[in-house]
Amino acid sequence: MVLLGAGVCWCPRLKRWLHGEDYAFEKKKAASTKADGSGELVPPQQYWLIGFKDRELEGEYLDELAAVSKSRVFCAYFLALLFVIVVQLGHNLSYLISVTQASVQGLLEVAEDDPALEDALEDFIEDLTHGIYLGSLLYPLLSIFFWTCGLVGTIFIYRRNCRPQWVLVLLEAVFLVEMVIMGCELNDQDMTLPPDSDAGGWQQNFGVASWVAGEAFYNLPLFLLLFFVPLPFAQTCFITLVGMLVMLVIVPLVGDGWVIFSYESVKETLSIIDEDREGPCFDPEYQDLCVRMLQWNRSFPATTILFIGLMIIIASFSTSVSFRRLYTTKRLVRVLTMQQKKDREDLLLSIFPKSVAKHMLEKQTSGTLLDSKRSLRDIDAQNYTAARMHQNVTILFTDIVGFTAMSQSCSPYEVMQFLHVLFSEFDRLVDL
Repeated sequence: MVLLGAGVCWCPRLKRWLHGEDYAFEKKKAASTKADGSGELVPPQQYWLIGFKDRELEGEYLDELAAVSKSRVFCAYFLALLFVIVVQLGHNLSYLISVTQASVQGLLEVAEDDPALEDALEDFIEDLTHGIYLGSLLYPLLSIFFWTCGLVGTIFIYRRNCRPQWVLVLLEAVFLVEMVIMGCELNDQDMTLPPDSDAGGWQQNFGVASWVAGEAFYNLPLFLLLFFVPLPFAQTCFITLVGMLVMLVIVPLVGDGWVIFSYESVKETLSIIDEDREGPCFDPEYQDLCVRMLQWNRSFPATTILFIGLMIIIASFSTSVSFRRLYTTKRLVRVLTMQQKKDREDLLLSIFPKSVAKHMLEKQTSGTLLDSKRSLRDIDAQNYTAARMHQNVTILFTDIVGFTAMSQSCSPYEVMQFLHVLFSEFDRLVDL
């Protein structure tokens, strides 16, 4: 059995072959920023089916997708187990009870006059009943077992801090195992029963549509989980297409299931429905039209299955595009936030002493908003003492004669240059 998710994500050769880009949000953001602060970030390149061309980025995306979708994964497992227990196991069990009781009662009535035959018949009925129960309940019990194993494995992965994307691979594996069980159970059914058969099974439960309607009610609901489980688009397509092939192509071809939709089978059904052959469908002029319409009506369950599979694929594609766009935006916001934090720290360190700036940054990180209009006196309101003991401190008081007049007659650049040179010289003299 091929696991598409495991092969694409962890097969070394395939991963190297698919790796088409080394994408880093920090470098792309720096390269896209223009001198005026504007610029558009180039998004990571993607394959239309299997995600980002940067396979490391794809792995990070799948990890985050599985981590944030934990509740949806658990919900899918619980709903699957509930459906298998209530619908599949409950249906098989109730059907077996009614059938075996009726059969046992009929056989005992036949053999009640012969004690020896009655004893032998009781042993035969006991063996037959055990065999029937084992054969009919085996597949639902296997489904329960594998869905439960998937749930336990998912809990283990989340609690042991393994890579969360393993949850998605495990979910894909459980779906594929379920399809194998589904195919085996469908293959055990007699898919070629005539329209007037009273042998039970699909024919008795779902009428002339037989096994196709049975699949739509009995197996298809599990695939509806694909509408909201967080599987990537490629894995969802793979599961859906394999499921459609198993239910509508492989097993029906092996079991001649499509015979009930043939022209001759539909004509036989018409003759059973109208034994007098007096209806309009037996008129040679309209018979072909009637047969074609009945064929179309019988194909409704199969058409429904195909359309639901198509809707699952379209919904998965739309969801995948949205999730990947949101993930790209989230990563970009994270990069911008880190850059703004670094710029803010650099600005504070260039204005305040290191100890004061460090305290202000710690307060801001702990949830205290930093107001640009605050003065150093506000620091005391935060139970912080700005004063520090310093050794060998020199204080210089100076007044620049004529500075006001000079600043009015000179350009701002010349004033700032003058002050810079002056105070640099003061610093040099103080350090002597």
